[in-house]
Amino acid sequence: MSRAAMTLHPKVKHVHFVGVGGISMSGLAAYLLARGYRVSGSDLKDSPLVRRLVDQGLAFYRGHAAEHVNGADLVVYTAAVKESNPELAAARRAGIPVMTRAELIGTLMEQARFGVAVAGTHGKTTTTALIALALVRAGLDPTALVGGEVEPLGGNVRLGSGNVLVTEACEYSETFLRFKPYLGVILNIDDDHLDYFHSMDNVVRAFHRFACLVPPEGALVANADDPRVREVIGAGDVRAEVITYGLAGGARWRARDVRYVEHAPYPEFTLEVDGAQAGRVRLSLPGRHHVSNALAALAACSRLGVSGPAALEAVSEFRGVRRRFELVGSVNGAPVYDDYAHHPAAIRVTLEAARRFNPDRLWCVFQPHLFSRTKALLDKFAEELAAADLVVLPDIYPSREEDPGDISSADLAREINARAPSTARHVPALDDVVTLLRREVRPGDLVLTVGAGDVDRVARELTLAPAPGRP
Repeated sequence: MSRAAMTLHPKVKHVHFVGVGGISMSGLAAYLLARGYRVSGSDLKDSPLVRRLVDQGLAFYRGHAAEHVNGADLVVYTAAVKESNPELAAARRAGIPVMTRAELIGTLMEQARFGVAVAGTHGKTTTTALIALALVRAGLDPTALVGGEVEPLGGNVRLGSGNVLVTEACEYSETFLRFKPYLGVILNIDDDHLDYFHSMDNVVRAFHRFACLVPPEGALVANADDPRVREVIGAGDVRAEVITYGLAGGARWRARDVRYVEHAPYPEFTLEVDGAQAGRVRLSLPGRHHVSNALAALAACSRLGVSGPAALEAVSEFRGVRRRFELVGSVNGAPVYDDYAHHPAAIRVTLEAARRFNPDRLWCVFQPHLFSRTKALLDKFAEELAAADLVVLPDIYPSREEDPGDISSADLAREINARAPSTARHVPALDDVVTLLRREVRPGDLVLTVGAGDVDRVARELTLAPAPGRP
């Protein structure tokens, strides 16, 4: 399929993005700019992503106002944008077509011969990047939309001329049900976004509906180690071929004999496919959870015709996504890592990976993300964070929510200290967190800044210069 094939309606010349600064929206804006569309967008603040888009031709508006949609043929918005947004409201009044971010991805995916949608509560960004890089290595020249900055792909979007579109598929507000995948991937199913789903049964039902989107000629790559994923594929009405992967017995793609580099969290394993050994894989990604992500990527690539050395080398060499256990630098002789984890399960595997460096003291600066998530999972957050030696908790990052007044980081600190006394401190402001760490961190420690908000600013202000790679 040629690059020009994935296009919008012929009448659409000017697309306006409401909230263009988000990682997913900025990728779509970059995609359309490269295809020759006139693109404008608005957001509450500037950012490096926005500045990059401006350099590529984006007309950027700071703040939201009705006049920003003037002249647009299509307005794109995310599930987080409320109907009261002045730009969305103006577009509806003027009869300008509107489309969610997920609907736009679905439109582009439908036009690609092979649309690959990577779903799951955790690991979507890394697995999407792994698949895209393996396809690039094999010469398929895919287009990829990734929810993070991936240096080998040139950022969060890769524009290819091939017939494969690889993208993350987020379950929030069931937006992934707007996709048109030829190949679907389900990495795991956990208790997230309960402000929308309200119960785990509803979360599982949404993933089941996603699995049923994959057509009979396609395939669903599914994690056989996850009980909720097994529930989805065991329902009996998934139309596509199901390709299982996992570390336990019974999976078609299996990792056996998992070991780690000494005093480091980088695993290696023997790959088995349908019972036959297919090579030894050593990852440059930290943590056992990345063994699972690598298996998912390898299985997906094989179904697309890419296997053997090209896929294995791409998976082995990949060093990660920005803000995914990223080594930012050091402070007082201690390494400082930054990670996007914002769910208890993700925090658990991040702390486990950090422990493999055998630090004298493991610091975790965790910025809770969303009041609703913090309240719903308070006990689980406390249980996992108590595994760190020292926890610093800035105020909750509100994102799309308003403070309800019944949950705070101080509440989380009390719960952690009930499990591990004197472990956690509530330090409301990020600037004060930086001051505390500069004063108290010492050689032999390891510092993790963790969260989906702006806590990465702590890691970057602590360190004078980026220092990618291993300590």
